[in-house]
Amino acid sequence: MPQERPIEGFFSRGSAQIYYQSYGQGVPVVFLHGFGLDSRMWEPQLEPFAQAFRVIRYDLRGYGRSSLPAEPYAQTDDLLWLLRYLDAVPAHLVGLSMGGRFALRFALTYPQAVRSLVLTDSALDGYRWSVEWQERWQEILSVARAGDLQEAKRRWLSHPLFAPALEQPLVAASLATQINGYSGWHWVNRDPDRLLS
Repeated sequence: MPQERPIEGFFSRGSAQIYYQSYGQGVPVVFLHGFGLDSRMWEPQLEPFAQAFRVIRYDLRGYGRSSLPAEPYAQTDDLLWLLRYLDAVPAHLVGLSMGGRFALRFALTYPQAVRSLVLTDSALDGYRWSVEWQERWQEILSVARAGDLQEAKRRWLSHPLFAPALEQPLVAASLATQINGYSGWHWVNRDPDRLLS
């Protein structure tokens, strides 16, 4: 049986503080969130998976409660050090969208630390986005860089990729909460992630 409350805290990596939660016992399963979101997106998966696994979710650097990037780093290294800190190597990885991109990078960089890999609607390095996608993304960037982060967030939440999720009231509310809480940092700054494409 999983514990009643998750173990949570911050892991220090250089000058950064990475927020994490660990819930349940057994073989670790790590969930990586999508762009503009944070570890709260995995709330519905927490209890079911914790019945059989040790569930770990965390806010990637620059998102949620974790520190904004302030120095060169790699998301893959953050994850490796977090897993070592939690004594959770090797782990199953589940990544959505941007989280899938980083999960795949991690598996290619540190294969010995991965039990399995589940990619959901994953962004992929080297993939060329459609013209429509690029135009919509540039519009969001332009609005954010002009100083209207609220409008940029509104446009991101109204992106067609969220359309199916927005049909579910509880999911829609969670997405709105996370995106409204997103700092918008990545829209107006260059991320110093060493592997960022």
